[in-house]
Amino acid sequence: LPPRDICVSAPTGSGKTLAYVIPIVESLKPRIMRAIRAVVVLPVKELAAQVQAVFQQYLRGTSLRSQLVTGTKPFSEEQLSLVHKNARGYSSLVDIIVATPGRLLDHIRKTPGFSLHLLKFFVLDEADRVIEDVRTTLIPEVEQAVEPAQKLLYSATLTQDPEKLQSLMLFQPKLFTAAGKRDPAVERAAFAGKYTTPQGLSEFYRVVQNAKKPLALWDLVANRGYTGTLCFTGTKDDAHRLCLVIKEMGGVRVEEFSSDLSATERARVLRRFASGGLDLLVCSNVLARGLDVANVRNVVCYDPPKYVKTYVHRVGRTARAGVPGTAVTFLRQGQLEAFQTMLSSAGKSPVEALEEGEAGLEVFHEKYRVALKAVEAAVGREKKEVQIGKKFK
Repeated sequence: LPPRDICVSAPTGSGKTLAYVIPIVESLKPRIMRAIRAVVVLPVKELAAQVQAVFQQYLRGTSLRSQLVTGTKPFSEEQLSLVHKNARGYSSLVDIIVATPGRLLDHIRKTPGFSLHLLKFFVLDEADRVIEDVRTTLIPEVEQAVEPAQKLLYSATLTQDPEKLQSLMLFQPKLFTAAGKRDPAVERAAFAGKYTTPQGLSEFYRVVQNAKKPLALWDLVANRGYTGTLCFTGTKDDAHRLCLVIKEMGGVRVEEFSSDLSATERARVLRRFASGGLDLLVCSNVLARGLDVANVRNVVCYDPPKYVKTYVHRVGRTARAGVPGTAVTFLRQGQLEAFQTMLSSAGKSPVEALEEGEAGLEVFHEKYRVALKAVEAAVGREKKEVQIGKKFK
């Protein structure tokens, strides 16, 4: 019989990457002929690069090779790093592929000699996010392997949708769960498929008016010791405006992180945050999934997420690898009941109120008013520059 497939649901930061990297490396060490025997599929380039770095670390001292395939290099350059043509045909240059779905499919269809026929392991990291991308395209290719490849699914929010799971053609799948901070009264049988947050995570909410949210965030970081904070906003425009306001208020080293930044700019900002050069990183949802950002001591959800899955991935950016962390969600009056109901649906205990509400913010109102006025002027200038640029184009 083929090996049973594996589904793993565990909190972010609990070591899911090592849970497949080490077994894959140990299993492939004795191989004689080089061939693609393991493929790891991830939803975004940045996360794939992080996983590739982990593989590189554990492949030292072995003859195994891994290759990153995400489109960051020209397609022809990637082809040359994957296969070699000789007198007898094509031979593989790698044992392990770390890829994003679209780029992997491109090589399957367009790269001569690229073959998954000897595939042994097929890993879906952030599985619930990549299922839609692979079930009708990559799965049929994986099923053509000479011997059935073992499929391994990993996520903090593993789907229970029967239709989606059936499309992956799993063989007698085994579910492994690692509970984080939950109500101890919840039995394991009720846990399967629930969403988990790290054990060392302290969760709070803060009730604040929409108009005062930027001031409340600045107050947390500047006056209450919440440095090393990652703040999630709904859109990149929100992130941009919020970052401008915090800068105008002063006293906080802050940068924004969104899809508008180039890969080089993203890497620079993340390095600065990880090294302690920033007190606050304001970002859109681009960072909520998967990326392991170093030195995140606190997470602020600027708006309450609509879905518990989104909440789990956001707050899971802190309290990783056993290090304590804090998550604060900003709520308006009237949002608390819906927020607590959403969390209880995932088997989580109620979140406590942060002691500091809007009290104490009044003293900064004039400073805040001046900052808002300056930001409105700056945003107006930016819009004019964009319009002028469009005219010249």
